[in-house]
Amino acid sequence: MVLVPHHACIMRAFRRVFPFACCFIFLNLFLHKIQEEVMLRDDKGRSWVGKRQEAGEKTPSQHFSVDWLKERSTEASSSKFPQPISVLPRSTFSSQVAGAKKFSNYSHSAQKVFPLWMHITDDLYTYSAFWDARQNLPMGPMVRILGILRYQKELLLDIAKYRWSGEIKNDALNYSCFLWYTGQDTEKGQLNAFIYEEGLKVFVGTYFFCSPKRSASNSSSLRLGENRVPYAVSLVPHGASSASHKLIYLTLNRKTELDTLNHTGVCVRPLFGPYTDLAAITLFISYYSTVLSISHFYFYDFAISEKVKELLMILMADGEVSIHLLPWNIPFADWESLWDLGSLTSINDCIYRTSGKHNYVAIVDLDEFIVPRAPITNLGQLYTSVIKHKHGKMGDSVLILNAFFCSEFQKKNDTNKSNDFSVFTDTFREARLWPPKTRSKMVVVPEAVVAVGHHMVHHFLKPTSKNQASPKLFAVLHHYRNCDGLRMGIYATGSEVLNQKPIQDSAVLKYKKSVLASRTMRQYLLFIKDT
Repeated sequence: MVLVPHHACIMRAFRRVFPFACCFIFLNLFLHKIQEEVMLRDDKGRSWVGKRQEAGEKTPSQHFSVDWLKERSTEASSSKFPQPISVLPRSTFSSQVAGAKKFSNYSHSAQKVFPLWMHITDDLYTYSAFWDARQNLPMGPMVRILGILRYQKELLLDIAKYRWSGEIKNDALNYSCFLWYTGQDTEKGQLNAFIYEEGLKVFVGTYFFCSPKRSASNSSSLRLGENRVPYAVSLVPHGASSASHKLIYLTLNRKTELDTLNHTGVCVRPLFGPYTDLAAITLFISYYSTVLSISHFYFYDFAISEKVKELLMILMADGEVSIHLLPWNIPFADWESLWDLGSLTSINDCIYRTSGKHNYVAIVDLDEFIVPRAPITNLGQLYTSVIKHKHGKMGDSVLILNAFFCSEFQKKNDTNKSNDFSVFTDTFREARLWPPKTRSKMVVVPEAVVAVGHHMVHHFLKPTSKNQASPKLFAVLHHYRNCDGLRMGIYATGSEVLNQKPIQDSAVLKYKKSVLASRTMRQYLLFIKDT
C-alpha cells in the first residue's frame, strides 16, 4: 500500500476543482457586466432627464421607461393638473401576455413624444408641437404648437369676419418663441397665433406658429429651416428670465407603410370619465377594423377605468390593431372654463399626429358608426368613391351625413336578443339625414388639413379643397344615443328630434356576423369571462 502525502492530495483536488471555479468566476463576471449594461441603458435617459430638469426643463430622453412615465405623471399631477394616464403605443408590449393580464416592463423610443398639458402662464397652456414643412404654407416651414389661450376679443385681427376665431394680432401676443436644435443651438423665432375654437369659453383652442429666421438672400425655393428641424420649442412671456424656458418636444411624423388604402386611422375625442363601458369600446374597435379595415385607433384618456385600459392592452397584444391611448390631463376640472374640455384641440392634435403616417383618417365618436351602403370594404375606398363622384381632387374632406338612432325610437319588446349590442338591435332612426356641416363627421387626408372642426374641415392646405358631402347611397353615419331634448336646426333652434316619425333602417345588420366573429370580439368575450 502506497501512502500519498497530504499536500499531494490537496494539490490533486485543487487541479480537479480549479477549472470549474474559473468557469464559475468568469460566468459571474460576464452576467454582472450584462446587468450593468442593461441598467445603464435603462437609466441613461432618466439620468439625462434629471440633469435637464434640474435646469428647469421638461425633457424626455432618447430612451425612457415606465418609471420615467410615472415620474412625469406625478410631476403633472402635483402642479394642479388631474392625474394623467399612461400612453399605450404598439411598441409598449414586449411579449404576449399569459392569461392576458400581466405585462412585463418595457422601454419605448422617445421619437413618439409623450404629450402632456403644460402650464406656461396662467393665461397659456400647451399640449403638443409638430414640425410643419408642407408646401403652400404662407409662412413657410414652422413649428405648430397646439394649446389654449385665455380669450379676449381684443386679440383678434378681424373679429367681424371670424366671430371669435381667427388670426391674433402680433402686438397682442406677450410671448416670444425659441427653437431648439441639436448641439445646444437655440434660435429666437417669429411668433404668430391663430384661434381655431368653435365655442367661446374662458379659454380657446389656439395654434401658435414659431417660424425660423430667414435670410433675405435666400430664394423662395431654398429657405432657411427646410433642411434643419428643431427638436423642441419654447414659449416665454416677455420679461421672463431664460431659466423659465419649458421645452415642448416635437412629435416627428414619418411615413411607415406604403399601403395606399388600408393604412388608415380613426380619431376619437377625449373619453370623459369615469369611462367604464367595455362593450361599447370593443364594438367600436371591432366594427371599424372589420367593416372599414381601419388599423390604428387614437383615444384621448381623461378618466378611463383600469378595466378598460386592461382590455385595450389585451387587444394590442393580440396584434390585430394598433391602439394609441394619449393622456388628456386637461388643466381644468371646471367644464365652464373650456368648450367641451378642449375636445377640438384633441381632434386637431390627432390630425397632425397622423399626418405623414396614415393616408386616410376618420373623425368620429364612440357612439357613431359609418355604415357603407355601397360595396365598400375600407376607408380609402369610401373616400375615393365620394371624391370621384364629386369630380374633386385628393385633399377634399368627405362628410358623412348623420342620422340619429334614438333609444326612444326603439321597440324593445320586439326582440329577445337581449345579449346583442344595441347597434344590431336598434334599427329605428329619424326619417331625414342632417345636412352636411351639421352633425356630420369626416374622412380626411391628414396632410391636406390645416384646421378641423367637430363637423367639417375649417381650413385646408390648398384653397381649392372643399368639404364634400357623401351621398347616402355610399354611406350614412349611424348615431346611437338618447335624444331627449335634442333639437334640429342651426344652433338647435328647430323642432325636437323626437317629434319625427321614425323609420326602420337595417343596413348595419349585414355586417353583424363578421363584426361579432372578429378576433377583437373573441378577446373581449374571454376577458369578461375571466373577470
